[in-house]
Amino acid sequence: MVPGKFGGEFSAYIKDGVDRLAFLRWYLGVNGVHTSVVEAGGTSNLVVDFPLSSYDPTFRIKTVVSHYDRFPGSPGANDNSAANFAIADFAIALAKNPGKNHNVRIVFTDCEERGIESVALTGSYQFAPELISGAWKSRDVFVFDGCGRGDVAVLGAPGKIPGSATLQAMVNKLRDVSLSLLQSSCEHWMELPIPKSDNAAFIARGVPAVCFCVLPSDEAELYAKSLSARSIVLPRTWRNFHSAADNIGNVDEGAFLITEKILAEIAGLKLMA
Repeated sequence: MVPGKFGGEFSAYIKDGVDRLAFLRWYLGVNGVHTSVVEAGGTSNLVVDFPLSSYDPTFRIKTVVSHYDRFPGSPGANDNSAANFAIADFAIALAKNPGKNHNVRIVFTDCEERGIESVALTGSYQFAPELISGAWKSRDVFVFDGCGRGDVAVLGAPGKIPGSATLQAMVNKLRDVSLSLLQSSCEHWMELPIPKSDNAAFIARGVPAVCFCVLPSDEAELYAKSLSARSIVLPRTWRNFHSAADNIGNVDEGAFLITEKILAEIAGLKLMA
């Protein structure tokens, strides 16, 4: 079931031929959220422009990311429209209290699906230098992908990062922070290997990142057991990605609520600069 509070807008967003970047800018704009587009390496990435009063330099910037592009021919309801709408709603809620220091920056990235060809083609890879230097400097990136179906929050288990013990340590610390977030916000959660998303592109650029998704409990448990047996059974939810099956019937309201809880925990998180 599609979340009622999103009305027909979610259905409109997943229609074939929709300019998803323009749609997100419109949706955020009519709800009082200012945005800008950052062009980088042939990609167009949408940035939420919160006022300076939203940031306290005592604490680190937390960057929340979801890709808005979708696989050609797929409605992309769960990959990645669900996370887009949950995060857009999150941005709207934060913007209603401009005097509060939340230290959150939000980016909707382009071309994540091109990561199948090369990570260098993704919007996150091209945008990452903005997080390494300048006003955007951030070493805490939280990616949301595939967050529209299920009742179990999943943190992607970080793999080994060859050649960089420092980056590995930073990713591991962010993983520990993320596990604490799940413990505080979710009744049911797991840590499992998940398909590469924008987190892989950020890490390839030297920026620590983690990825959250949501899965039905039966699928998550079967997947976990299959990993132990070394006979991997990917969740059906993921097998629906990149196909016509990733439609409005592939999302449910409970998963949106789980995502919202995690986002709220991120907003309240204070990490010393």
